[in-house]
Amino acid sequence: MVVLLLATLVLGLAAVAPDPPGGEPVIYSPLLLALALLAAFTAQVPVLRDPAVVILTISGGLAFYVCTFVPGLRRFRLMVAATLLIAAQAVVIIRVPSPAHQDVWRFLDYGIDGLFKGQNPYSGTYVGADGGIFRLTYPPAALLLLAPFRLILDDVRWGYLASQAIVVALLPRLIRRRTGTLARWQEALILLPLTLPRVSQAFFTFSNHEWMLLALAAAALLLALDSRVVWAGVVTGLGIAAKQYFIVFPVLYLLPELRRRALPVALAVAAAVTLPFLIWGPSTFIEHVFGNLNNEPTADRLTIWAMLVHAGLSPGRAGVLALAVVGAAVVVLLAWLARRDLSRSLMACGLGMIAFTLGATFAGYT
Repeated sequence: MVVLLLATLVLGLAAVAPDPPGGEPVIYSPLLLALALLAAFTAQVPVLRDPAVVILTISGGLAFYVCTFVPGLRRFRLMVAATLLIAAQAVVIIRVPSPAHQDVWRFLDYGIDGLFKGQNPYSGTYVGADGGIFRLTYPPAALLLLAPFRLILDDVRWGYLASQAIVVALLPRLIRRRTGTLARWQEALILLPLTLPRVSQAFFTFSNHEWMLLALAAAALLLALDSRVVWAGVVTGLGIAAKQYFIVFPVLYLLPELRRRALPVALAVAAAVTLPFLIWGPSTFIEHVFGNLNNEPTADRLTIWAMLVHAGLSPGRAGVLALAVVGAAVVVLLAWLARRDLSRSLMACGLGMIAFTLGATFAGYT
């Protein structure tokens, strides 16, 4: 708990502190290689040290340096390294074609199957190969955006690989849009999420679709900065209709950049995608999409409530409400304080997600 709170404090200071003086940070390139080495030998897909994962992950880290030292390859450095690292993630899909006990993988794949059979994906539950019963809890745009990957490649997780590639392709454009250049340390920083030990592979085991949400957010922001406001609104609307928290993380933090005209378009697109499913089965749709809000607190979540319970303290219902209110207040306060600068808004968004998760007793992340 102490480490978590200290890390939160550091992020908070980074979100409000002034930019450091000029000069290229030296830590990110070696950190990329170090994390690639660690990720290669700790990934479980499903066993430790899978040869393909080890070779591809280490090759991705080394390729970054090789392309740096060979002048003719420098402009390809980011894409070569990213291709190898993303290929390592693809191995997870191949090695683990049916993740055990993972409800997200089942309800997305089976929900898409049911939808294309004319069935309401929110009307029932799905039984996995292990006998587990799962129900679709993601908003409908998640199904629609991932449907081509299920229909063509038989697995929604290939859509996450495509999302990773989109993020790697869009972030350099965003950086150049703001600074005019793309430095080596910035390329390394873009690649770091692909090398986080166990975490990067976990998205393809647990099958959560955050990479797709990140791709939508990056695309919407780039479109807004290019003054393509309507398209920015369309992409933002798809994100809102793909995950419940997207309208807060990151839309609330990006409002100054998205421009006023983008938000009505986004809300209209989200409504156009969501309303047909709501009308199809109002009670089951509301229960499935928002039912988690009524879940009783559980002690296996990474929340302050769970920490207090493990410490022998019981917050009670009043404590649960107070934690939720404080978490929500911190989210709004951070968005307001960082509203004048995009970099600080993005840092504040990350800090806000931590604060919200710590305070929300129904948070689904461990």
